[in-house]
Amino acid sequence: NDNFARSNTTPDYEEPFLRYGSDRPEFLFGVDMNNNFWVDQYENDELPDYPYRKDHRGYNIYGGADITPELRFSVGVMREALISSDQENRSVYGILTYEGDSPRLGRLRVFQMSKKVADDIPNNLLQWAPDNTLLGGELTQVEDPLLARDTFVSQSFVGHRLEWGSFALTSKMNYVLFKQLMNKADLSRFDLREEDFFFGAINKLSYRRDVGPFVIEPRWKSEFRKQSRALFAFEEQTSLLELLSVLVELPVMRVTQLQAGVEYVYFNDLEDDLNDYNSLVGAVQFSNETYYLGYRLRSLVGLSLQRKVFSGQESRLTSQSFITIFAGLD
Repeated sequence: NDNFARSNTTPDYEEPFLRYGSDRPEFLFGVDMNNNFWVDQYENDELPDYPYRKDHRGYNIYGGADITPELRFSVGVMREALISSDQENRSVYGILTYEGDSPRLGRLRVFQMSKKVADDIPNNLLQWAPDNTLLGGELTQVEDPLLARDTFVSQSFVGHRLEWGSFALTSKMNYVLFKQLMNKADLSRFDLREEDFFFGAINKLSYRRDVGPFVIEPRWKSEFRKQSRALFAFEEQTSLLELLSVLVELPVMRVTQLQAGVEYVYFNDLEDDLNDYNSLVGAVQFSNETYYLGYRLRSLVGLSLQRKVFSGQESRLTSQSFITIFAGLD
């Protein structure tokens, strides 16, 4: 819940219980046409969301063909420049996509994008920076490292989802490579490596079953990340997150439901042990849905307790209570 009266800047992928269904943007496929090592669709900044950025001019010409109903190939040329300076973004790219859906084998998505880029236009970000505190982090300015001044960029994504009875299995893999084409003197002048990369893999498994009046759903999520540079630092980053949770639902009355859950998270930073932690969260809430004057009202009242242990520190216990009312037309 994020509004003018009560701000909530914490992304869903950091929120207890919500982070199972919400994945970090780094692990998701999308085009990065401004080449700032971040998918355009998930960028955040302090600029107004105009259809086109101010001080920019140029064009993007592309076309494609369906090879099969599931397989498509596209190519394009992009030319973009700043009006106020001689900085520009020139790229030639190709995209291969496959989306297949089988009742027995599940849904498979494959994306491959390759491009040759010469881009020295900075596109800075405002992104969530996690830290080793109970607050979890804050929105932080991130400067564009300008990795694609003369570069070959490749992105590969594979996603699969299979539902079998009460089981749901989801897997995702994303690999991004920036390979510099400039000489060693230019690499040293711009403080760039010959290669920069990101590799991320997510696996999720859930099982939902009715047991008498209860609905029980155990869930597991694994998140592995390895990259040559972190979003907020020039250093390598390798981490593993393991999540286990159980949700229980119980109808109390015709329009009221009791929901409870327990979630355990283990985070291991393989580059810096000071960032390691584990947390245990328990929560309970009452959910009530009713109608009033043509509106559909949903009320949530609940309490959560969290115990978090950082590496080399004593455990800390926090609590949070909430009352939320949503109103909308049915």
